[in-house]
Amino acid sequence: MARAIEQITELKENVAKLQITVDDNNKTVHQIEMALYGNGKPGLLSDFRSLKESVERHHREYENKVEYERSRKKERKLAWQWVITALIAIAGIIAAILK
Repeated sequence: MARAIEQITELKENVAKLQITVDDNNKTVHQIEMALYGNGKPGLLSDFRSLKESVERHHREYENKVEYERSRKKERKLAWQWVITALIAIAGIIAAILK
C-alpha cells in the first residue's frame, strides 16, 4: 500500500512537471505565432512577403535593364553598319570619279 501511495505521488509529480513543460511550450508557440503573424502590427510573414516582392521587383527591373542594354547595343551596331556602308559607298563613288 505504501508503495502504491509512493507511485501515485511520483505520478502526480511527473504530471505536474509535464504540465509545466506543456505550459512553457504553449507560451513559446504563442510567442512564435505573434512574431510570425504580428500582434496588431506587421509580423515576420508580412516582412518576408514584402522582401519577396522587393526582390521580385528588383529582378524584373534588372531584366528590363538588361533587355534595354541589349536593344541599345543592337541599335549602335546597326548605326555603325550604316556608317561603314555609307563610307564604302562614298569611297566607291570617289574611286569611280577619280578613274
